[in-house]
Amino acid sequence: MSWQLWLLVVVAVLAILGLGLLSLRMAKRIDRLHRRVESNRVNLNRQLIKRAAETMRTADLLQVSPEIASEMRSAATDAISLAGVPLVMSGLGSDESNEQATLARIRAESGLSQVLRESMTEELRAEIRNDPVSGAQLEALVETCNRAELIRTLHNQDVSLTLALRDRRLPRGLHLAGSAELPYPVELDDRVFGG
Repeated sequence: MSWQLWLLVVVAVLAILGLGLLSLRMAKRIDRLHRRVESNRVNLNRQLIKRAAETMRTADLLQVSPEIASEMRSAATDAISLAGVPLVMSGLGSDESNEQATLARIRAESGLSQVLRESMTEELRAEIRNDPVSGAQLEALVETCNRAELIRTLHNQDVSLTLALRDRRLPRGLHLAGSAELPYPVELDDRVFGG
């Protein structure tokens, strides 16, 4: 064999090894992103449950009028009652047979956000902050709402990254995502305090 043929064989072997290593690296990255999406979705679910619980505690504060407290408790109860329902209708972590329940959960969580936005006015929050104990409870609610919003944003960013990586030519051509379902973003109204 001539040296040109040996060079061609060496280049071909190196190209195959490089492609293999690149494929392995992409497959691991896709897997990590899928795990992160699932982890964020579990954390978001926990945070939304905590948000509803903190809303119930905040409704019990003396500074909150009975009408507002009733609205807050009702919205929080609606959200808690659907806490076991998936936050997405298809893809990772979903239950396609339960689309109506998922829509109800999204409406309940968004409804709680709306009630908090409308009822926890700047004036009421200022009044609550005047009392140290009540102020601490309000801060717990604000922190929980802001954290839920942040986690959902991170989740949706990871979903976008995963979809973009899975859509590349190499991962599609070599089926690097395996049999993993496509992830979907969680779409709900979670803006309360403008965190």
